[in-house]
Amino acid sequence: MNDRIKLSLFFVALVVATGSIGTNGAIPSAVGIEAEFQLMKGVGANIIGVFAFGYAIGHFAIGLTADHIDRKKLLSLSLAGFSIASLIAGLAQSQDMLLVSRFVQGLFASACPIIGRSIIRNAGTFEESAKTMSSASAIFAWAPVIAPVIAGILADSIGWRTVYFALSTYGICAFLAVNRANSQWFEMPAGTRPLSKRVVELTSNSAFWCGVISAMLMFGGFFLCLALTSDLVSDNSSRVARISVLVTALSAAYAVGGGLSRVLLHRFKSEKVLLISVLFSLLVGPSILLLHAYDYVLFSGMLFFALFAGTAMPNATILAMRNDAASSSMSAAVVGGSKMLMAAIVAGFAARVDAEPSVLLATTLLAITVVALPGVFWVQRR
Repeated sequence: MNDRIKLSLFFVALVVATGSIGTNGAIPSAVGIEAEFQLMKGVGANIIGVFAFGYAIGHFAIGLTADHIDRKKLLSLSLAGFSIASLIAGLAQSQDMLLVSRFVQGLFASACPIIGRSIIRNAGTFEESAKTMSSASAIFAWAPVIAPVIAGILADSIGWRTVYFALSTYGICAFLAVNRANSQWFEMPAGTRPLSKRVVELTSNSAFWCGVISAMLMFGGFFLCLALTSDLVSDNSSRVARISVLVTALSAAYAVGGGLSRVLLHRFKSEKVLLISVLFSLLVGPSILLLHAYDYVLFSGMLFFALFAGTAMPNATILAMRNDAASSSMSAAVVGGSKMLMAAIVAGFAARVDAEPSVLLATTLLAITVVALPGVFWVQRR
C-alpha cells in the first residue's frame, strides 16, 4: 500500500461517513421534535425522508459533473453547506424550517461518498485501491451504528437541538480535514470521456438496470425499517433510549450483512449471493404480518431484513457496475442516487399512510422482495 493511500485512508472514512451519520444520527431527535412542535406521527420518517431526497438529487447531479470540476473545491463547498444546514436545523422554530434544512443537509452531503471513494480509486493500482477501500469501509460502515447512540444520549440529556449542533461540528471537522489534505489526492482521472457517450453506454447495459433496481428495493426496505422506528416504539418512559438502541441494532445488522457477503463470496458468485439475500428477505414480510402482535417477532424480522439488505447491497452495486465502460463514478452515483430516491419515497409513504406501522412494514417488505426477485433470478440464470 503506497504512502498516498495510507494517508488518505482515515480521511476518506471521515468524509464518506458524513451521509450515513446525517441519516441515522438524526432519528433519536424525533421524540423531542414531536414534543416541541406538538406533532403526532411520522416525524422519524419525515426527518430522514427529506434528507434522503436531497441526498438522491445531489448524487445524480454530482455523478454527472464530478469528473469535470475541481473535486477539492466541490467537497469543501459540500461540507460547509452541510455544516450550515445542520446549524439551521438545530435552530429551527418550525417543522417546515427543520425539514427544509434537512433537505439541504442531504443535498450537500451527497458529494462526500462519491468524491471520497474516487480518491482511493484513483490513488494507486486496482489491487491497492481494492484493499484500501475494504479497510476504509470497515471504518465508515460502523459510523451509522455509533451515531444513534451518541445522538440518543445528547437528545435525552440535553435536547434534540444538540444532535444537529453535533452534526454541524462533525461537518466542520471534515471541512478542515479537506482543506488541509494534499491537493494531489483530488486530481482528476486522465482521459475522461464525453458525458453523452458515457450516459448512453451506461444505460444500454441490462445488468446495470437489474443492479440498480435491486439496490433500490433492498435499500428502500432497510430504510423503511429505520423510518418506522419512532412510530413502532411507544414506551414514553424510555422512548429515546429504545429508538436509539433499535436504530443502532438495525445499522449493525446492515453492517454485519456486508461482512456476511464477503464470506459468501468465497463460495458463491456475486449473482448467487444476491439471489440468496433476496430469498431470505422474502420470509420477513409474511412472518411479521402473521405474528406482528409479538414485539420480538417484529423487531427480529426488522433485524433479519437489515442483515440481508446489507448482504445484497454490495452485490447489487457490483452488478450495476459490471462492464461499465462509461465511468465507475457515474454508475456508483446513479446507484447511490437511485437507492436514496427510493428511500425518500418509502419514508414519505410511511409518514403519510394511515395504517398500523407493523402491518405497513410487513406488506411493504413483502412487496419489495417479490418485485426484486424476477430480475435477480434472470441475472443468475443468464
